Amino acid sequence: RIYVQLVAPLMATLKEATDSKAAADAALESAAVTEAEPVAAKEAPAPITIKAEEIQQKAEVELAKAKAAMVAAEEAVNWLDVAGIQELKGFGMCPGKENGNKVMSACLILLEKNYSLKLHNDLAKCWDTCRKMMADPGWFLERLQNFKGEDITEHEIEMLTERVENDPDFNYERIIKSSQVLANIAKWVINIYKYNRIYVQQVAPLMASLKE
Repeated sequence: RIYVQLVAPLMATLKEATDSKAAADAALESAAVTEAEPVAAKEAPAPITIKAEEIQQKAEVELAKAKAAMVAAEEAVNWLDVAGIQELKGFGMCPGKENGNKVMSACLILLEKNYSLKLHNDLAKCWDTCRKMMADPGWFLERLQNFKGEDITEHEIEMLTERVENDPDFNYERIIKSSQVLANIAKWVINIYKYNRIYVQQVAPLMASLKE
């Protein structure tokens, strides 16, 4: 499921580029070539063919990056289970205190669309809200599995950037010292964020260029 959600847009881009190239090549081969300029017609590649080749090359590069993020996110979600989430929500306070809170508040941002900084900065209230989010552990896990990284808004990215890109404590190795469940949720957050940046900054422009 995660593979389809993360890589499908890139695969569609690659297919469109390949189809465009094939169509251009076929048109070039079937075009009538005048006796006066047969060599020139064959030697000058059609602009659309060049464009399709460039898009295909770029798409392949971005596909590799997206697959790396996808694999990491998939590994994190596959490690999680209902029992682990049930155990996590049973704690009176979030394991890892502030660092653990950053992980779960990221889920509030992405899953619940809760943008209240006042709530996110209040450890007790934030954890209480997170426990409600995990009230049904199976449903919470399913939401992680089905989440579409390309749907993250720029406002949500702004809220997550500081912790994902600049916080040295917001990583699997640091958070696992407090909770392996939290560490894998953090791994999911980090890689869903990475995927979104690849999609928004690289994939979407490539797809748009195909329509020009």
